[in-house]
Amino acid sequence: MKDTEKIGHSLERICMLFRNEIRLAGLEYGLQPVHLEVLFYLSRASNENNKPANVTEFLGITKGSASQSISLLAEKKLLIKRNDEYDRRIVHLELTLEGMSLARIAIPPKTIRQALENSQENQGEILQEQLEELLCGIQKQVTNNKQLIKNKA
Repeated sequence: MKDTEKIGHSLERICMLFRNEIRLAGLEYGLQPVHLEVLFYLSRASNENNKPANVTEFLGITKGSASQSISLLAEKKLLIKRNDEYDRRIVHLELTLEGMSLARIAIPPKTIRQALENSQENQGEILQEQLEELLCGIQKQVTNNKQLIKNKA
C-alpha cells in the first residue's frame, strides 16, 4: 500500500472519530453536529464573516439548514442575532458566553484534545505545519476543480 493510501486511511479514521465525538458531545446539549460546527465557526469568525451567508458558505450547507440551525441556537441562547449598526438589513451572529464555552469544549473533542496534549513536545508543532500544508494543497485543488467545472459550463 502506498503512503498516500495509508495516510488516506488514517485521515478517514480520524475524521470518523472526530465526527462521532462531536455527535456525542452535541447529544448532551440536544444539538446535532452541524449545530456545533456553526458554533465553532462563529467562535473564530470576525465581525465581517459572522453573517448567516458566511456560515452557509463555510460549512457547505443549504440556506435552509443554516437558518434552522441558527434559529435553534438562538432559541437555546447559544447565539444572538444583531442587526448591523450601519445597515439594518445585515444580521450579525454573536455567540453568547455559553455558546462560546460550548464551542471551546466540544471542538476539538476531548479524546483528540487529550491525544494531542499527550504527544511529544514538538510533535504538535510539526503536525500543525503538516496539516496546514495539506489543507492548503486541498484548497488549491478544490479551487482548480471548481475553475475546470466553470470553464466546461
